[in-house]
Amino acid sequence: MAAAKAGVSAARRQETPHPPAVIDMASARARLRQAIDRNPAGLTMAARNESELSDADVLSQLQDLMELGVIDPQDGLS
Repeated sequence: MAAAKAGVSAARRQETPHPPAVIDMASARARLRQAIDRNPAGLTMAARNESELSDADVLSQLQDLMELGVIDPQDGLS
């Protein structure tokens, strides 16, 4: 058990935290607008006016659309 604890402690010291990615919210909002405008058949969205959404809501909806395959995650958000 002591060896396991020492291993975990050593691993934690070696890990370097990654700073959060900087996302341009104007680009994120434009990307959401594009996804809404080219809305594929069968996809509905409760909130169609992204200007009324908070930044967190915009990012959450973009993430949802990526998971659904509507937006290519390889395009990035910045």
